[in-house]
Amino acid sequence: MYLDSHMLHSLIEGLILNNEVDRALLFIRDLRAQGVVPKRQTYNLLISTCSERHLPKETFNLLLDFKEAWGDASIPERDWWIVLEACAKDGYVQTSLNVHLQAYKQLTGTLHCWQTLRNVQNVEFPEGLCLRVLSVASKHGHPALAASVFDELAKLRVTWQEYHFLPLIEAYVHARDIRQAFIAINIMREYCVTPPYLAIMRVLVDSISVDTKSLDQAFFLLQDMKEREGHKVDIVAFHAILEGCVRLQDASRALSTYQEAAKFDITPDIETYNLTLGAISKLGHVELVMALLEDMKAARIAPNAQCFSLVILTFVLQPPPNYESAFNYLEEMKACGFIPPRGVYAAFIQKCVLANDDRAFGLLEDMKKWGYQVGPTEAWVKKTVAQLGDGRMRAFEQYQHRRIERMRPVREEEREAARNVISMLKEGNRADMDEYNKMKGIEKMKEEGLLV
Repeated sequence: MYLDSHMLHSLIEGLILNNEVDRALLFIRDLRAQGVVPKRQTYNLLISTCSERHLPKETFNLLLDFKEAWGDASIPERDWWIVLEACAKDGYVQTSLNVHLQAYKQLTGTLHCWQTLRNVQNVEFPEGLCLRVLSVASKHGHPALAASVFDELAKLRVTWQEYHFLPLIEAYVHARDIRQAFIAINIMREYCVTPPYLAIMRVLVDSISVDTKSLDQAFFLLQDMKEREGHKVDIVAFHAILEGCVRLQDASRALSTYQEAAKFDITPDIETYNLTLGAISKLGHVELVMALLEDMKAARIAPNAQCFSLVILTFVLQPPPNYESAFNYLEEMKACGFIPPRGVYAAFIQKCVLANDDRAFGLLEDMKKWGYQVGPTEAWVKKTVAQLGDGRMRAFEQYQHRRIERMRPVREEEREAARNVISMLKEGNRADMDEYNKMKGIEKMKEEGLLV
């Protein structure tokens, strides 16, 4: 049976209305193999339908078939926008193999439509679509595409934000161009509303901290940028190297990198010191930690909570009785208004219990004061002191007795309040009961900060 283009369009339209899109696509594919050319309206219908159903590969293949059958000039601009939106939204890529049998990803759909639409006179890309294309470029390591998106965003005169620069940096990282990633951080520092900071550079740090070789390569790249090319080295790039040392647990590299800060014109800040402390504190090397604290003091940088925690943990690693300084730094930390983290208390208590130091129970009291859950820690302490003996079980029993004694007045007060309520109910004194409820309500509102 012969099908003309009008009948074919009606048939395709019927299959789509019947929710048989896959069958419609197979039907078109078979007819094209036989040399049948569908109407342009048929292609428009199928492209719109596949886009709406989140089928980016099929949407792009239809566009290519449309182009082959009718030529570039016959494709309406609307279809290019639809396909670009579909491919960018779903991050469509086509996987192939090159002659060396190494897998690579070609951003066919997004890249093809983007480049075509950029050649349209006076075209203006919406910022939302630009961000989607930027995300695809980031995910699949295509810095050239990311840079072209920046050109279009500049035409829109957008205010540069973190979410613009981060995909650009990640595109360079995924393309294994760490040098350009470092340069992009400098540009972000200059133009972005939000300055760069280490926490958002996870992809960069992951890439350079694979092993010591990748870490050294990143360090030498920074060195060349500074000494040979005259580029400024951003402190965030420097911190990324230090973070890599911490991840690889390489204290010697961390210390040598910290000592090179002046050569990069880097003025260490609190994060620099914390990263270096984080690398060397695990060694329990007190002399190095004290030297870093002296450097901080000379630079007039006050320690923060993380800094105190790392110093305390360094001393906790010392054998008894060399961990006494940890108690001094714990008190200094609290005096500076910082709440010691639960992990610091847990490590401290473990050290004291194993060293037969009764101050472990004072530390447990401290944890309760700050509102930490102490149940698991208490259970570990009880189990450990029972196994070790040496009179430590008696100390734990005394601690539990003191805790019960402190709770007794509170429980007695609760019991008295309950007795008063029961008495009011029995006597049927509604006025007293209303007054009581009113007072309790006021107290609760004060606790929640609703009343002063």
